[in-house]
Amino acid sequence: MPYKHSMVNSLLKRLDSKDAVDRCDAVEALGQYPHPRVLLTLHHVLLFDPSDLVRCTAAEQIGYAGNPSSLPVLLAALADTSWLVRGWAASAIGDIGVAQYRTLNIKHILEDALRYEGHAFVLLNVTYALYQLGEKQYLPRIVAFLSHRSYRVRCAAANVLSEVIDNNKSVVCAALRDALAKEKTVAVQDALRKALSHCDQQEKHK
Repeated sequence: MPYKHSMVNSLLKRLDSKDAVDRCDAVEALGQYPHPRVLLTLHHVLLFDPSDLVRCTAAEQIGYAGNPSSLPVLLAALADTSWLVRGWAASAIGDIGVAQYRTLNIKHILEDALRYEGHAFVLLNVTYALYQLGEKQYLPRIVAFLSHRSYRVRCAAANVLSEVIDNNKSVVCAALRDALAKEKTVAVQDALRKALSHCDQQEKHK
């Protein structure tokens, strides 16, 4: 979306709102403007906003922006007190990709997170980030989350696997079908079917 000075200024003012939902909406809207000023603001929100929800939204929008300059901020957010924020920050690292992978020693930082992180949602997204950064040996670990005891984690695993089907169609699609055959929770079944729709689309384009 073209940068509109008046609109961006209006959204920036909403970041001072006492209402976390209003700030969250403003962050989501700011994510539509790929401008350095906006990106720096999102970095600040991710690190300092008092609301977990707002920080999660900032991490998500930073990931969508795909700017490698955000990687140091996202790495810092892996130490956030909220597991949701840590998870979204890890996912955003994976979304941004490999541009500064070696120079920032991201592999070492993410593998440390795997050793010390206690929440499955974060572990899933850290594993996804490592995979997206070229560490393909982590695919079986992502697949294993389809059997996690938490249905929310199983849903998240299905969503993550839908992002990596292109290069691993046979393995990922087989794992999704096997999980669907065993799954009893409707929400997870829906997530698995949605992920499997990507497999079906690939079949049609052969």
